[in-house]
Order: sequence, then C-alpha cells, then structure tokens
Amino acid sequence: MLPFLLAATTAIVSPVPEWVQTVEDDYRINVLAADDRTLWVASWQGLKRIDPRSGTVITNIYVPPTVGAMTRDRAGQMWVGTYEGLYRVSLANGRVTASNFNLPSTKVLSLITHNNRVWVGGDRGLVAIDPSNAAIVAELESLPGTSANVLTDAGGRLWVGTQQGLVGVDPGRVAVTTHISDVPGATVQALVRDSEGNLWVGTPAGLFVFDPTADEGVRSIGAFEYRDVRSLAFDRVGSLWVGTTQGLFRLNTRNNQLAGQIHNLPSDWIYSVLPDVENKLWVGTSEGLAWVSQTTWEATTHDAFDRP
Repeated sequence: MLPFLLAATTAIVSPVPEWVQTVEDDYRINVLAADDRTLWVASWQGLKRIDPRSGTVITNIYVPPTVGAMTRDRAGQMWVGTYEGLYRVSLANGRVTASNFNLPSTKVLSLITHNNRVWVGGDRGLVAIDPSNAAIVAELESLPGTSANVLTDAGGRLWVGTQQGLVGVDPGRVAVTTHISDVPGATVQALVRDSEGNLWVGTPAGLFVFDPTADEGVRSIGAFEYRDVRSLAFDRVGSLWVGTTQGLFRLNTRNNQLAGQIHNLPSDWIYSVLPDVENKLWVGTSEGLAWVSQTTWEATTHDAFDRP
C-alpha cells in the first residue's frame, strides 16, 4: 500500500534537456514501476511519476523516452534503462544523479536488483553495477542468445530471457550455468518467478513454466498456446496476469485455467502490468495507460497518456 504522497510534489522546473524528445506517434507504455509512494510510468512520450490514488501527474523525469526497464535499489534510487543508456534517478526529487555509464552497449533492455547489485541486461550481455558508487563490478558478454531481454532471480541464480531461450547465470562467478534452448518461440519476452521458485516464461509462441530445480524442459500452458505473450505479473493472491497482443488475462496457476479477462482497455496489445498499487491493477498498452479496480475489475483509461 502507498499510505501518503511525497512531501514535495511540485514538478521539476529545470529546463528540459535538448535531447529529450518523444517517439512520434507511439503511445506505448513500455514499463511500470512503483516506489513507496508513487507510480512510475514509462511512455514513449516520456517518463512520469504519478499519484496512484488520484492519477495526478506529479513529476516529469527527463531521460530519453525509449525506456526498456526500471529497478529500485536498496538506497532508494530508481535505475532507468533506455535504448540510449542507463540513468540513476533520485526518488526524493526526480533528478538524474548519474548517467553515461561505460556499458558494452547503450541499449538497456532489462534491470534487476540482486544481492545489492544492479544487474543491467542489454543487447551485448550483462553488467553488474555497485549502486553505492555507480561502478561496474562485473561483466558477462558471452551470453547465449546475446540480448538480455528480461531478468529475474530464483534459487540463488539470475535467469535471463534471451533471443535463444532461457539462460541461468551464477552471479558470484558471473558465469553461465544453464541454457534452456528448446523454448518454443525462442525469444523470451516476459519472465517472472512464482512463490515456489518456478519460472513463468512468455514468448511469441505462448506461455510456459520451468522448474529450475528439476531436470526437465519447459512445460506449455494450453490456454495461451500460440499467443504472443508480452508481459507477466503475479498479484498478492497468487493470480498470474498475462499480457498478450490479444488482451490481458488472469490465470489460476493451481489448475492453469483462465480465471478472467479485462475488457475496455485502451488497446488489446499489453506491454506492461503492475498489480496491487492502491488496490489497482495498472496496465500499459500500445495506446496508453489504464488502471483496473481490484474490487470491481472495471477498467479506466488515464487521459494523460492516451493518444490526443
């Protein structure tokens, strides 16, 4: 729950940097993240923080609009990965406090905070950063599938979704330990861990589940066979929200049966899902942002993010 707003809720008044532009005619909401009090909404029209109770836009964050990932570190800073580089942003005032890291590539696709390190996935492998001093402390460029599209952790390992399946990485040795290459659809687009440590994997060919402790491959979820799965998120009661190019669905993972679908969203193409923020399920689509009451399951479009 988010009990109160930031004390300082006025927008940043510093000049907009010249390089900050929008992506013309693209209103996708690529990434959603939350801190203790606000919701971060990464549209290709810009990154904003909003009050999740009222939907009011609080602050504009001046980073390139092509945000691919966000993660919060233990020091209370948000790390924002874009297709033009990595940025560290203060939660207190929304200002960029570090940028221009010496990464193998400026195209950041995934981020995760693990063991007090910020792991950065890009189109040239993985990098670990010490958030206390923003120093690069480890690199892994020889990654099967090259692009680290998505990241999660389970069983003491990092798990990386790539263009050639699922890759397990030992974060201590910074070495590949496992490569699951027989994932239907090949390209892993969404990846999330459940409470039992299983990995749920979304690809252009459907939804799959993988037990990292078992000597077996991925198992297909029939309800999503041949669906293009773009986003995954568990809510507080254990339901899995599955965002596809054909809508947003709720899955009962106990029996792997559909438990419902959300209608009246800005678009059926779902890029991002974030549940349990002020009793709302937040949904990023190709045509803007919506929230869904987790009491009535009715959807409301946020006017500040849709197409004019």
